[in-house]
Amino acid sequence: MVFLKQEWLKDPYRCLFPIGWVLSCVGTLIWTLLYWKPASYPGIFHADIMIGGFLFAYASGFLMTAIPRMTQSAHARIWELTASLCICLGLVGVSLSTDRLIFHSLSLAGLIHIAIFCMRRIKVMTAPYLFILCGLSLGVLGSFGLLLNDVSLLQEPFLSVSRNVYYQGMMLFLVLGVGSRLMPMLLVSGQKHVSAFRSQNVGSSLSPLAIGCALLLCSSFVIESISATSWVGQFVKTSCVTFVVLGNWNLLIIPNKQGYIVGWLWVSAWCIILGLWSCVIFPSYVVHMMHVVYICGIGLMTLMIASRVQIAHGGQNWHESNQKGLFLWTGILILTAGVTRVTAPFVASYVSHLVYAATAWIAAMMIWGVYFYGFTKRVK
Repeated sequence: MVFLKQEWLKDPYRCLFPIGWVLSCVGTLIWTLLYWKPASYPGIFHADIMIGGFLFAYASGFLMTAIPRMTQSAHARIWELTASLCICLGLVGVSLSTDRLIFHSLSLAGLIHIAIFCMRRIKVMTAPYLFILCGLSLGVLGSFGLLLNDVSLLQEPFLSVSRNVYYQGMMLFLVLGVGSRLMPMLLVSGQKHVSAFRSQNVGSSLSPLAIGCALLLCSSFVIESISATSWVGQFVKTSCVTFVVLGNWNLLIIPNKQGYIVGWLWVSAWCIILGLWSCVIFPSYVVHMMHVVYICGIGLMTLMIASRVQIAHGGQNWHESNQKGLFLWTGILILTAGVTRVTAPFVASYVSHLVYAATAWIAAMMIWGVYFYGFTKRVK
């Protein structure tokens, strides 16, 4: 394919991260419409674009770049990258369509494609790979359920389960998988990493504890979807995530590596735990408290890991690049967006706070986008 650059096959993030960046701006810009059309609440568009668009595009770029290197397997083939590129561009094109069938169909196709890409290259199953494949599998199930709902073929409680695994389960599992592989290495140097999921059986790379934790976490999304047991599901989900993060990420140790990227990664991990426990403690505000997880946790972590990928694969000096002030302001603005969004239900100007939060997020993405554009020009 003449439109594909050769370096994209080795580093698919180069073409997929920019698409994710565009989707993140589109998914938050729509909140400004509330100033002119208060009746047009864009909640469903926002959730779809940010989870199935922004985060999916970044996850695809990371996995298609990192999995071949981690498993010492083949880089992305032309048809694999072409498929991912077309799907992600398609998500941009239909992101604001009132007919969500096309969006969810593309999301389903994209998740199946990335799952097959990973499974073809993973030969030895470990806890991080298990979590990644669980996340992709939940995404497939969730997007399929949403697709069926678009054509009126799915009813409760299956619709609630589909929404829960798509909007929560997919990304939480992906974060646990990627984080369990990268966070100990990125946060602390010179410290032996002791994993809670280390197998005790000779010749085995996957412990029963990891399998049990994955099954329990999967079940929590179903339990949470049933109104009578919603709080129980939230508690089980939060306990599982906390166990994985504290047991595998060296999070209880203050990072001994300097730099803004490392610091924000550490903060974002704690925000995921804080946000989930806030949902358990304040069940009436789950929708709002989950934005601590989405914005200050997963969103901030996504941009910092994406920055680390660019630096590592672009041959730049990690120590110098990690110190750049733009990462400081990116993190500050994302935290500002998160705090503003979470406090919105407690102030009189609820709609205004949503717009302020969106503005802070877009400002952060603009700063980060300037870095990405300048970086890609330097490494051509």
